[in-house]
Amino acid sequence: MPKKSFTFQKRTPDPAPQAASPDITQFIAGQPARMTRKTIALPQEAFLRVKIEAAKRGIPASRLWGEIVDTYFKTRAE
Repeated sequence: MPKKSFTFQKRTPDPAPQAASPDITQFIAGQPARMTRKTIALPQEAFLRVKIEAAKRGIPASRLWGEIVDTYFKTRAE
């Protein structure tokens, strides 16, 4: 049986994780923080679109949700 040959692409090291924000650190420690968790009902398609777009951009979905909420309130105020 012939030997198989494998080639591997060089992997770039993962970027350093971002430091947790003070709000998240306080929340984890059980202290009151300015952060509030809310739940909303979404169609499954909208949820998946956001997850896919976040993956395309290479960012966490939570950050993309933050952008969406910021844009919503900016356009709503106008």
